[in-house]
Parts: sequence; C-alpha cells; structure tokens
Amino acid sequence: MPSEPASYARRRFLAEAGALTALGWSANFWGPARAAALRRSLAVIASPAGTTLEATIVRLPGAGYRRLGVGGGWPIVVRTNLANPKGGREDRRVPLATLVHLTDVHLIDTQSPTRVEFLDRYGPPLESAQRAQETLTTQVAASMMTRLRQIGAGPVAGRIFDCAVSTGDNIDNQQRNELAWFLTSLDGGHLVPDSGTLGVYEGVQDDIAPDPHYWHPNPAITDDYKSTHGFPGVPGLLTAAIKPFEAPGIGVRWYSCYGNHDGLLSGNMPGELPPEQFPFNSLATGPLKPINTAASVSPTDIQAGATNPAKLAAIVL
Repeated sequence: MPSEPASYARRRFLAEAGALTALGWSANFWGPARAAALRRSLAVIASPAGTTLEATIVRLPGAGYRRLGVGGGWPIVVRTNLANPKGGREDRRVPLATLVHLTDVHLIDTQSPTRVEFLDRYGPPLESAQRAQETLTTQVAASMMTRLRQIGAGPVAGRIFDCAVSTGDNIDNQQRNELAWFLTSLDGGHLVPDSGTLGVYEGVQDDIAPDPHYWHPNPAITDDYKSTHGFPGVPGLLTAAIKPFEAPGIGVRWYSCYGNHDGLLSGNMPGELPPEQFPFNSLATGPLKPINTAASVSPTDIQAGATNPAKLAAIVL
C-alpha cells in the first residue's frame, strides 16, 4: 500500500473491502451457498473450537506475577441499541465474508540500538519502552497464525476465511528486519528473529552487567521484576527467543494498513530525516546498544528529549 496517513489508509481499505464484499454477495446471491445458508440457523454456532466462544485466557488468583489459566467462553450477545432484532432472522442470514482482524502485532527487535528501554525508569510520558515478554513477539505471532489455520472458518456461520487484515502497528520500530519478520509471519517461511551478532542475544535482558530495572530470565540474577513482582527465572529463554524457526503463515490472502510504529521509531520519532536533523541515525547503524543513561543525565534532560530528538540523541550518544 502506498505511503499515506494511517487513518486514510484504513478508511480506504474498509471502503474497498465493502465494495468487494457487495460484489461477491451479488454474484453469488442465488447460488448453492445461499441455499445452504438459508437451511442453516445461525442460532447454532457452527464451530466454536479454538475461539473465545469456547474458552478464554484468564489471570489466576494471586498477587504480583500471576500465571494464566483457561476460563469460560464469551457468549454471543444480540445488540439492540442500533435496531430491533426481527423474528426469523436466523433463517434469512447469508454470510457475505469472513474477515480475520489482526492489529498491533508489534513484532519487536529487542536488540535494536534505537530502542530506549532505559527511559522507563523516569516515568511519564516515557513509559512502556520495554516489557518483559516482548523478546518473544515473533513466537507469539507464529502461535497465533497456527491457531488461525486450525480454525479456518468463522465460528458462527462456518464460512471459510476470505482474507485477513492487519490494521497497523505490525512492527515496533520502523525497521526493515522487523518488517521482514512480519511478512514472513503472515506468508510463512524461514524466520530468524535475531540481529546484531547472530546467535548471541545482545539486549537489556542479557547477563552482561545486568541492570535490575529489567527482567532477566537467568534465575541467578536478582532484579526488580523478581524481587518486587515475583517474576520467575526461565533458563535458556533468551537463547530460544533468537533461534530460527519455520513460520507457518496465516494461509489466506491478507492486507495491511499503517500504524504509527510502522513509520516512526518507537512510534514517536521520524527515522528518515537528514543526520543533522536526526542524530539517532548514527546510533541506529552503530555497534553499541545503550542500556542506561550517563550519571549526569537528569529527569529534566529526559523530559526535554521527549519532544526534541536532537536533545534525546545527545543523551544516549
């Protein structure tokens, strides 16, 4: 899709998808699919297996770090705020299309030098630059595609997936390797979720001069996540996170729109300005991975850098 504002791209997709759906519905109105649909009451779910109609993920009881468990499914609710439902509607419905909606996949190169995880400790507005689980985003995406391939059709009407659409923030940091991971995640193929020195994790969660502000999977390292929130140690997690694997792909045609993270560094800063306007360029292509700021840097300096890329680059370069 050509470069254009995310809001416009999304509106255009919805308009074009609506036109294609209407065309397909018109062309098949009197076909066998309609006859089958008229015989099937949508009051009975076609196949809830593998969807939130069957089960949901819930947090287990406890405080601090809490494991996840399986909860009950979500019911189908008839909305009456837009129109009054009419009797016998189940026998008149015809499934026009089944769309798979993906959004905010955020495939992340956690080893990237341009990530600013160290800013989290300063608080708002510089929060959520690093999350304990984000080095596993490619594996999560692969698991999601595997489940979608298993489901294969809309759980209510039973119509096979016509297409999938991802509505932005497919990647996290406007990087080519993240984009390649996203394309491979959906198309399928060999995926190498690694950067820098291949085969060696070089991010803020490693064992070299460990910073207690980050969760370190190594059980031997003490950090704030373990001591304050009860996070576990997971030996070998970082090695497994960067290991190449075969992505299954989603198995249907797919479309995508832009989000702010697709076109901006960390979703906030432009990454295609001349070097004199954006000193982060030398950091992005350099050999160093910042994990903290200098002792002389104050919260005031960080706040100033939040709105001025040159000042922020001066802090970390």
